[in-house]
Amino acid sequence: MNRFTWILIVVACLAGFAGAETFSLQQTDRCVAFLREDARAELFENILPFWMEHSFEDRNDGFVGRMNNDLTVDRYAPKGLSITARFLWFFSAAYRMEPDDDYLDAAERAYEYLEEYFLDEDEEGCFWQLESNGRPRDKRKVLYGHAFMVYGLSEYYMASGDEKVLERAQEVFDLIESKFRDKESGHGYLECLNQDWRQSGKATLSQSVPEGGKTMNAHLHLLEAYANLYRAWPDPRVKDTLTELIRLFIDKMLNTEEYYFHQTFDEDWDPLDESFSFGHDLEGVWLLCDAAETLDDQELIQEVYDVSLKVADAVLKIGVDEDGGLFYEGEDGDITNPEKVWWPQAEAVTGFLQCWQITQEMSYLDAAFKNWQFIKKELVDSENGEWFKSLSDAKKPKAEKISEWKGPYHNGRACMELIKRLE
Repeated sequence: MNRFTWILIVVACLAGFAGAETFSLQQTDRCVAFLREDARAELFENILPFWMEHSFEDRNDGFVGRMNNDLTVDRYAPKGLSITARFLWFFSAAYRMEPDDDYLDAAERAYEYLEEYFLDEDEEGCFWQLESNGRPRDKRKVLYGHAFMVYGLSEYYMASGDEKVLERAQEVFDLIESKFRDKESGHGYLECLNQDWRQSGKATLSQSVPEGGKTMNAHLHLLEAYANLYRAWPDPRVKDTLTELIRLFIDKMLNTEEYYFHQTFDEDWDPLDESFSFGHDLEGVWLLCDAAETLDDQELIQEVYDVSLKVADAVLKIGVDEDGGLFYEGEDGDITNPEKVWWPQAEAVTGFLQCWQITQEMSYLDAAFKNWQFIKKELVDSENGEWFKSLSDAKKPKAEKISEWKGPYHNGRACMELIKRLE
């Protein structure tokens, strides 16, 4: 189908959404087909080619630590555990979607780099950060990074079938449960420990959280990691801990008056502020649904669906701009940070699509469609590839295209979710 035909479909979709009550099944099918095929083109013609061409580094067979929009590389940038584990997940997931041996080779490269440089042979677990040459720079044990190890390893096992990879994922799961679980409060996990697994003076990756405090962010990525591990290894212990995590989000993190997830907590799970992150809310929406569906607990699925729809509705009220883009943060019904960053947009299109699949209500498909159009118009870098980090970075050559936090995880995964969900 040529570009002109696709433009006509987009126009028809937008016109149909304007009168959602009379929106025809044929129009819906066309919009779904457009989203699916456009996501496939974005993944396989832009995102994957960019990372296959630009992310590898010759030194130690690792990955580029930092690259600017103009493709200049900082050869001395540190290398992070979470981004390297995300590379492992991304290339493994790409291979499972499109069995290209180059993708599996890239995943193997990430796996071998993690095994060779990030594993702490003295104290177990993984270092949080390395120097550019692979030597340990930050030896702390961080829950966030270990969660992504489980996420990446479980995906790589499902791609490769290598039993030793599953064994490593099981080892990391056991470490998380034995070392990070907060046995004093009885709920959730400690987030940052010293190399020898003692409590660190710095509690989390958030500067505003005191020692022993918790964050929604770290627990959300542990949730997705355990859901993926359960798909690879349906062990009863994983099922029980995943169920506990879902309940933690519903019972401890959810604001049941305004329906958003609190972001930071003290050691007893009392919220530390009232701000909300639209991207994390919508990421939580679809990841909670995914986790409950993975467990195949119908009663829990329905409870999660009900919560997710209320959270998505709250975001729709104030978090979405007229251009379809998602604002970054808000509080008390107002926007406190209007910046439009790449990763919340990626989570928004998936989160709204999840809600449409639950309800078939056109307002959610409308939001997902308009958000995707915003992404394609404002964030996709048509000159150098990939996505800009934020809307303001489109005019800044020195802004990050690759960093410890900017990788192929959010936007690559969003494309994969669109393709899978709309097939």
